[in-house]
Order: sequence, then C-alpha cells, then structure tokens
Amino acid sequence: MDYIHQSIYDLLPNNLANLYLKNVNQALITQEVQVFEYEWFFEEKRHHFESRIVVSGENEVLAIIRDITESKLAQIELQRAKDAAESANHAKSEFLASMSHELRTPLNAIIGYSELLREDAFDLGYTDFIPDLDQIRASGLHLLTIIQDILDISKLESGMMTVCLENFNIATLIKEIEALGSHYSKKIITNLKSTVPLMLRECMPIASKSNKYCLTF
Repeated sequence: MDYIHQSIYDLLPNNLANLYLKNVNQALITQEVQVFEYEWFFEEKRHHFESRIVVSGENEVLAIIRDITESKLAQIELQRAKDAAESANHAKSEFLASMSHELRTPLNAIIGYSELLREDAFDLGYTDFIPDLDQIRASGLHLLTIIQDILDISKLESGMMTVCLENFNIATLIKEIEALGSHYSKKIITNLKSTVPLMLRECMPIASKSNKYCLTF
C-alpha cells in the first residue's frame, strides 16, 4: 500500500490525526522531542502506542512509534492489584475495629463479674474459689491485650504508631505466662523454663509499645 501520497487523515482516525498534528506543531515550535501515548482499536483488539516526534530538519519531523500494549496491560493489571490490596487492607482495618468492639464489651463484663465474685467469695469465706476467679480475670485481661495488640499491628502497618525501646522484667513476664498456661499444657511451661537462660530474667531493653512489653519465643 502506498502511504507517501496520503495525508495523515487518510491513515489515522480523525482524533489521532489531530493529536499527531498537535504534537508535530509543538515539536517544530519548541524544537523539543514530543512524547505521547494513545489507544487505537483495530483488528478487533485495543492497542496502546507510544509516539515520539523528533525534529529532523527544517519543517521536518521523524515519528518513532512503539507498540506498548503488553507493558500497558501489565501496568493496568498492576494498578488493579494495588487497588484490590488497598481495598482488602481497608476491609481488614474495618473488621479489626468491629471485632475489637464486639469482643471487648463482653470481655469487660466477664472481668467485672470475676472481680465482683472474688469480693463476694472473700467476704463469704469461699477462699478456694479465689485462685480460679483470679485466673478468669487474668485470662480476660490477657485476651484484651491480644485484641489491642492486633489493632496496634494494624496501626503499625499504616504508620500511625511509633515503636520505642523500654525496659521490663522478663521474670515477671515468664510468671504471667506460667499462670496463663498452667491450665493448658505443663509441657509448654517446662520447655519455657528450660529454654530461657537465667541471665535473661533481669531487666533488658526490648522493642515495645508505650507502657507495654512484647517478647516472642
């Protein structure tokens, strides 16, 4: 097919021809390379192109056209994946906030009732019940801390919380773990005692949130 004696309007749709002429004129005026992208639907497919208009002489330009369909589609898919990830992260944050409210309300009631029952048991002389009631309260507080930690992790991911270094007594932490795990698995407590060196039971710096401690075994 002979393209030499045809105008740009014979070769391209009107909107694309106008776009090319606009960039050609801009290149001739500024003497700078003009780069632009466009879509062209042909052969029953949508194609993406990048065009560079370079001044090659007096009132002459050179058009360098590159098919960028594959890279453009990959970019579109990447943006879709990014949007989906952000949407999922937003949904996760909403779920955590809702879960926190739904769980903390009954937990606070359990903790409150355990404290009232402990007072009654003490007043009535039922001292055998007090250790179990203390355990119920401690377990409830522990679960509240876990819920808050989950929310804190979400805040850390969004950059809304600053991690700082604080001191804590690891012996106190181990005793709390022993108390919480004593009803579930003595094997876990035994392994914990054997794997944590005695020297670590002194105060030591650790990455933590304000007024809280955290340690992973």
